[in-house]
Amino acid sequence: MMVTEETARVWRAAGRRWFTKQSAERAEAKAWMFAKRPCDCSPPEPEYGDGGVACHVHDLDQAKFKRIVRRVVLRLRRAAEAAGGGE
Repeated sequence: MMVTEETARVWRAAGRRWFTKQSAERAEAKAWMFAKRPCDCSPPEPEYGDGGVACHVHDLDQAKFKRIVRRVVLRLRRAAEAAGGGE
Protein backbone atom coordinates (compact mmCIF):
# COMPACT_ATOMS: atom_id res chain seq x y z
CA MET A 1 0.00 0.00 0.00
CA MET A 2 1.39 3.35 -0.99
CA VAL A 3 0.54 6.47 1.02
CA THR A 4 0.28 9.66 -1.00
CA GLU A 5 -0.41 13.26 -0.19
CA GLU A 6 -3.04 15.20 -2.06
CA THR A 7 -4.62 18.60 -1.76
CA ALA A 8 -8.38 18.92 -1.34
CA ARG A 9 -10.62 21.94 -1.54
CA VAL A 10 -12.41 22.58 1.73
CA TRP A 11 -14.96 25.16 2.84
CA ARG A 12 -14.70 26.85 6.23
CA ALA A 13 -17.82 27.64 8.24
CA ALA A 14 -18.80 27.70 11.89
CA GLY A 15 -15.25 27.02 13.02
CA ARG A 16 -14.79 23.81 11.01
CA ARG A 17 -13.74 22.60 7.59
CA TRP A 18 -16.30 20.99 5.28
CA PHE A 19 -15.76 19.03 2.08
CA THR A 20 -18.86 20.40 0.35
CA LYS A 21 -20.14 23.94 0.05
CA GLN A 22 -23.67 22.81 0.91
CA SER A 23 -22.52 21.34 4.23
CA ALA A 24 -20.64 24.51 5.06
CA GLU A 25 -23.68 26.62 4.25
CA ARG A 26 -25.90 24.47 6.48
CA ALA A 27 -23.39 24.69 9.33
CA GLU A 28 -23.15 28.46 8.96
CA ALA A 29 -26.95 28.76 8.94
CA LYS A 30 -27.27 26.68 12.11
CA ALA A 31 -24.51 28.65 13.83
CA TRP A 32 -26.23 31.89 12.84
CA MET A 33 -29.57 30.61 14.16
CA PHE A 34 -28.16 29.50 17.50
CA ALA A 35 -26.18 32.74 17.90
CA LYS A 36 -29.32 34.76 17.24
CA ARG A 37 -31.45 32.76 19.70
CA PRO A 38 -29.28 30.63 21.98
CA CYS A 39 -30.54 27.52 23.68
CA ASP A 40 -32.03 28.18 27.11
CA CYS A 41 -33.02 24.67 28.14
CA SER A 42 -33.23 24.02 31.84
CA PRO A 43 -31.11 21.07 32.94
CA PRO A 44 -32.98 17.98 34.09
CA GLU A 45 -33.31 17.48 37.83
CA PRO A 46 -33.87 13.74 38.32
CA GLU A 47 -34.13 13.98 42.10
CA TYR A 48 -37.39 15.91 41.65
CA GLY A 49 -38.62 13.75 38.77
CA ASP A 50 -38.12 16.65 36.37
CA GLY A 51 -36.94 15.89 32.85
CA GLY A 52 -36.05 19.49 32.15
CA VAL A 53 -37.84 22.04 30.03
CA ALA A 54 -37.10 22.15 26.33
CA CYS A 55 -36.31 25.54 24.86
CA HIS A 56 -37.57 27.04 21.61
CA VAL A 57 -34.67 25.43 19.72
CA HIS A 58 -35.09 21.86 20.94
CA ASP A 59 -38.89 22.03 21.00
CA LEU A 60 -39.07 22.30 17.19
CA ASP A 61 -39.95 19.22 15.21
CA GLN A 62 -37.35 18.07 12.70
CA ALA A 63 -39.34 18.98 9.59
CA LYS A 64 -39.85 22.56 10.76
CA PHE A 65 -36.19 22.86 11.78
CA LYS A 66 -35.05 21.67 8.33
CA ARG A 67 -37.34 24.21 6.62
CA ILE A 68 -35.97 27.03 8.76
CA VAL A 69 -32.37 25.98 8.05
CA ARG A 70 -33.12 25.83 4.32
CA ARG A 71 -34.55 29.36 4.37
CA VAL A 72 -31.58 30.73 6.32
CA VAL A 73 -29.18 29.02 3.87
CA LEU A 74 -30.94 30.71 0.96
CA ARG A 75 -30.78 34.11 2.67
CA LEU A 76 -27.10 33.72 3.52
CA ARG A 77 -26.35 32.56 -0.03
CA ARG A 78 -28.15 35.57 -1.53
CA ALA A 79 -26.33 37.93 0.85
CA ALA A 80 -22.98 36.40 -0.14
CA GLU A 81 -23.78 36.71 -3.84
CA ALA A 82 -24.87 40.33 -3.39
CA ALA A 83 -21.61 41.07 -1.58
CA GLY A 84 -19.66 39.52 -4.44
CA GLY A 85 -18.48 36.50 -2.46
CA GLY A 86 -20.61 33.88 -4.16
CA GLU A 87 -18.90 31.20 -6.16
